[in-house]
Order: sequence, then structure tokens, then C-alpha cells
Amino acid sequence: MADAQTLKDSYTRLAEAVQAGDLSTVESALTENYRWYGNKGQELDRAGLVGMVGGYVTAFPDMKFTMHSMIADGDMLAVMWTVSGTHTGPMGDIPATGKRIEMRGHVLCRYEGDKLAEEWELFDEALMLQQLGLGD
Repeated sequence: MADAQTLKDSYTRLAEAVQAGDLSTVESALTENYRWYGNKGQELDRAGLVGMVGGYVTAFPDMKFTMHSMIADGDMLAVMWTVSGTHTGPMGDIPATGKRIEMRGHVLCRYEGDKLAEEWELFDEALMLQQLGLGD
């Protein structure tokens, strides 16, 4: 089991890889049987998470994560974050709007050694869509 600082450093490196669009580093940080659980009952495996991250990197190439709080206990890490970026690329079938977003989220992570095995993540998708001019 990794110590608390190792888990925090590992997640920080993962966020930096996401910001840089370095999908190979993102993939290598995950266990083979990795699972992600998100808003509205979404569930992704390792390839699905890398694909989702790639989609966000395309949509928001200037994406920036700010970590507000990281709390580790055993093999678990809880993180509160803010992400910001400019929607300059397509997001699925939504064309670029050129608008900026900023939203908060949080994630609970379970590690196996130094690899991320599971994540339970929640963020305000409705706020993001509203900021893009696509929601109420």
C-alpha cells in the first residue's frame, strides 16, 4: 500500500497528464481492470476513461485543474478540484462555442499499489452546459 503523499503525488501527475493531453501517461496510471463511476450512473473501463479524457482534451485544449483538497486514508484518496478551460474543439456532436467554463467536482479514488483502480467522480455537467450556452 502506498503512503498518503505517494497517492497525492500520483493523482497530481495524472491531472497534469490530462492537462497536457498525454493519454499514454493517463492509461499507464490505471490498473488493467480499472473502473470509473460518474454522473447519472455512468461506468467506464480503462479504454472508456482514456476515450472520455481524450474527448475533453479535444474540446478544452487549455484545460486546467486546480486541486483544493486531497485527503488520503489507506488505499483511498479524496480530491476536490476545479477545472477551467475554453471550448475551442468539438465535444462529441457539440461544435466549439469559444466559451469558457469553470466548474467544481470531487472524486474518490481507490489505488492498488501506485495504480488507480477505481474512481467515483461527480461534477456539475448542467453548469458546464449552461456556461457553454447549451442549457438552462
